Amino acid sequence: MDSRQFISQIARQTDTDARTASAMTDALTELITDHLRTLNNVAIPGFGTFVAIKTDEHVRTDTSGRRFLMPPSVTVNFRPGSKFRKTISSKS
Repeated sequence: MDSRQFISQIARQTDTDARTASAMTDALTELITDHLRTLNNVAIPGFGTFVAIKTDEHVRTDTSGRRFLMPPSVTVNFRPGSKFRKTISSKS
């Protein structure tokens, strides 16, 4: 499923047009991103949890021995909920 199909499905299920559905998905994405940037986890009941993990700055050495200072970063892991896992396993 690509983003167009996703937005059209959201529009159908919420009985709105594609523009409104697109605005809703953009707002949800922005909201989740803002919470993860501040290192807050986002839990969606029945779906799963997005977990923000901060990596501090560190020195990395490549194969030639050059050293690089890597900036701090935030990565996101997704932990699927049990209901979501059951739904996926029943469809495969």
